[in-house]
Amino acid sequence: MINFVKTKSSIECQNKLYDTLINNIKSNKKILLIVAGGSNVPIIKAVFDKLPDDLTSNIDLILSDERYGSSDFKDSNFVKLQKAGFNIKKAHFENILTNQSIDESTRILENQFARGDKKAEVIIALLGIGQDGHIAGILPNSKALNSESYATSYRALDFDRITLSFKALKKINIAIIGAYGIKKRMALINLKKLELPIEEMPSKILQEIKSNYIYNDQIG
Repeated sequence: MINFVKTKSSIECQNKLYDTLINNIKSNKKILLIVAGGSNVPIIKAVFDKLPDDLTSNIDLILSDERYGSSDFKDSNFVKLQKAGFNIKKAHFENILTNQSIDESTRILENQFARGDKKAEVIIALLGIGQDGHIAGILPNSKALNSESYATSYRALDFDRITLSFKALKKINIAIIGAYGIKKRMALINLKKLELPIEEMPSKILQEIKSNYIYNDQIG
C-alpha cells in the first residue's frame, strides 16, 4: 500500500525525515541513508543542518542515482548538494564520480549499497517521484527496470544515468518521498491506478516497501 500525506509545504516531509533519523540514532542503530537529488536537496540539507554533529557518525549516506560525468559535472546530484551547502558532518559519504568510466562509477555505487546494506540495521530513503513516474534514476521503459544488480547504468535521452535498481530499493525499510508542485499531480494520481504496469510507473516499487510516506501538496 502506498501512503499519501497531503501537506502545504515540504516542512512536514523534512520533519518526518529528521524524526525518523533521530529515533534510530537514539536507538544506536547503524543507518544506511539513501538520498535523491533534485527538489529533495533542500530537504536533506535542512535535516543535516539541524542534526547535531556527533549524532551523524552512525550514518552511511549514498545517492539513489547520479548523472554520469566528471567529478565536477555541473548536472550531477553530488555537485548540486555541494552548491546547496550540504554539510555531511560526521556521516560517511563518497562521490561515485571519480573521473573513471561509467561502468566503474556504477560498480562504486553498487559496492556502496552492498557494504551499507550489510552494515546497517535500518535503511532509510529520501526519494522523489518524477513527472513521468520515475523513481531514483529508473525511468519508464528503461534498461534499469530489469537489472539484477544493486546498481545499473544506461544512456537516457537527457543524461547517462547511474541508479540503484529495484533490487536495492526493495531493501529499504522506511521510504520518505517528497513530491510537490502541480507538475507532479498526474504522476501521483497514476500511482493509484492499478492497471498501470510498473514498467510505465517505476515509482510503483513503493508498494513493496512496507513503510512509505509520500508527502505532497496535491492528493491525500
